[in-house]
Amino acid sequence: MTKSQLYLAVGVPILFNGLLFVFGFTLLLTKVNHLETKFDANFNLLVGKLMEMDSRLSKVEAKLGIG
Repeated sequence: MTKSQLYLAVGVPILFNGLLFVFGFTLLLTKVNHLETKFDANFNLLVGKLMEMDSRLSKVEAKLGIG
């Protein structure tokens, strides 16, 4: 086995594994970003509902004169 064959036999799998790692890591990051966006949307919806409930409670307090 010549030196160039040895370099190819060792180098090609290392490069291939490196590319697979980068591809997998990129795929994982896109999934996490998608989940983060989904979580943010649901959190903002929840905050909106709580603000609406607070507004209604403030109106009831005002009508009852306890606020």
